[in-house]
Amino acid sequence: MALTSGDVQVIRSGSGISHNEKVAKGTRAFQIWFDPGYHAALHREPSYTDYRAGQFVAYANGPATTVDLIGGSSPVRAVTEGLSVRRTVIEGGGTVDLPVANGTYTVACLVDGSATIAGHASSVNDAVIVTGSAAVAIHAVGRADVFVVSVPAVPSYRPVRQR
Repeated sequence: MALTSGDVQVIRSGSGISHNEKVAKGTRAFQIWFDPGYHAALHREPSYTDYRAGQFVAYANGPATTVDLIGGSSPVRAVTEGLSVRRTVIEGGGTVDLPVANGTYTVACLVDGSATIAGHASSVNDAVIVTGSAAVAIHAVGRADVFVVSVPAVPSYRPVRQR
């Protein structure tokens, strides 16, 4: 199935996959891989699930519109514990304090527009790491489209990055 604007695809590599993508000219995508607990993942069958944009509910968040892509109100149930992925679009130079769970490691990635994220002036494709804060402060300069990804700072399993 071909993905269209706003769609989400979750790939679970499990015990191993062969992955091949064809991307049409002019396509923009945000792709990120998460560690679901390596040893447990090896015992799962590989799979993928496509979610259409219409399956996600956008909600007003002050001057922004936010969509929970994983976690919260999202239909996506990820294997990675405590994973949250949100997309927030801020219009007209507004400011949003996007709450994050306590004890998380959060990255905010500006995919379009211009913004100050957690006090850092950011341009397209910049990512800002936020730790020890209850919210990610985003001030749009005009319009800003931001993905905010959070995972537990200390998961219950030993992450790949610690091996």
